[in-house]
Amino acid sequence: FSLNTAGYTTEFLRGAIETTPHGEIEAARACGMTPSKVTRRIILPSAFRRSLPAYSNEVIFMIHSSVVLSTISLQDLLGVGRWLNGRYYLSYEGFITAMLFYMVMVFIVSQLFKLWEKRWLGHLRVREESTSNGDQTITSAT
Repeated sequence: FSLNTAGYTTEFLRGAIETTPHGEIEAARACGMTPSKVTRRIILPSAFRRSLPAYSNEVIFMIHSSVVLSTISLQDLLGVGRWLNGRYYLSYEGFITAMLFYMVMVFIVSQLFKLWEKRWLGHLRVREESTSNGDQTITSAT
């Protein structure tokens, strides 16, 4: 799972680096930045911002796929639910508790990524500007 996630993450970043607008790179070079400084200050921050939504999906996917690990050998939440079922004949309590834990974990992770996206991708939101025209207020999206 680690190699799979590392491969997907690498592809997210590679694609985001390749889609960096050429004008940004030219502007940085025109300002006299060295290639390493262009990479460090322009290309990588922009690529990280663009790849954040895809990476959040990958993190949530990894949380979901950790259930598969419990069938192999590792004990995770679902494995503990199965253990409770086998040991104390609690057929639903362990699985419902595991489901609630997974739901809370995914909710927390997705909210964290929403906050990060709001902070780092805030410049992409549509801004509303209001102009007063007598008694009327005209709101337009730019």
